[in-house]
Amino acid sequence: MNFKPAVKLLTTLAFVAVVCIGSPAVAATAPPLGTADTFSVLAALSMSAAGAGTTVSGDLGLSPGLASSLTGPWTVGGTEYFGPLSLAGTAQTDALGAFTNLAGQSSSGPWAVSPWSPVPGVWTVGTDVTFAGTITLSGSYTDVWVFQVGRDMTFSGSVVLTGNAQPCNVFWQIGRSATIATGSTFVGTLIASADVTLVSGATVNGRIISLNSSLTTDGNTISGPICAAPPSPTPTPTPGGPTPTPTATPIPGGPTATPTPTSTPSVVVPVPTLSGWAVVVLVGLLALAGFVAIRRMT
Repeated sequence: MNFKPAVKLLTTLAFVAVVCIGSPAVAATAPPLGTADTFSVLAALSMSAAGAGTTVSGDLGLSPGLASSLTGPWTVGGTEYFGPLSLAGTAQTDALGAFTNLAGQSSSGPWAVSPWSPVPGVWTVGTDVTFAGTITLSGSYTDVWVFQVGRDMTFSGSVVLTGNAQPCNVFWQIGRSATIATGSTFVGTLIASADVTLVSGATVNGRIISLNSSLTTDGNTISGPICAAPPSPTPTPTPGGPTPTPTATPIPGGPTATPTPTSTPSVVVPVPTLSGWAVVVLVGLLALAGFVAIRRMT
């Protein structure tokens, strides 16, 4: 007898099981920011504020630039650091590490046009990009978005967070320069290799970092990123011990009361299920067993 078709069928079933189960998708991850985490603005050479001045909620840092390279009216909620020997110098090193981390993450796909609602992941454009419109990010407290730009980025519009998406989980890795246009509402941590310019009226819920050049602002507000803490999980009640059986108190001259028996709650034992890879192994073993059985029959 020719058992080759049966062997082929068993092999095909095993292959289909592997393909259907597949491997888990690679998700975007938030890079460690180290000491750069406390900075709202951080630049290398200089930092300027035009017009009514710029307000930042966290720290301000220049390195290797010194205090003389900070011009214009600034309102700083944190501490100002200047020079490579200050915390700004360490923060620049940590920011470079975060930039490298972001650049090395595998892409989930290309950028799209407005209105755009990307799912959590890594979104990439290899050249210059000008985005005008709205980006809506909807997700959980832990979902992460990474936007990679190979060269220059001009952003005009708004980033809107819905659901429980958090600004501290949004990152922009810019290969050269970045411009946030007039009146834009920007969200996330932006780390650019070269200049960053915030045009009049632009607001940022996040932080702005220039690794090798300057930051130019004009009456802007940079706060945060302001992130809400996820709600504490509801504690699972611990089953108590056995309920004591009440003892009846005898009534003189009367009948003795019979205590009501306490019912013992039934215990539901969960039925274990096979994981994806367990299914693969099972199918493989079945295929092997079938093959051996066929060989014995020949």
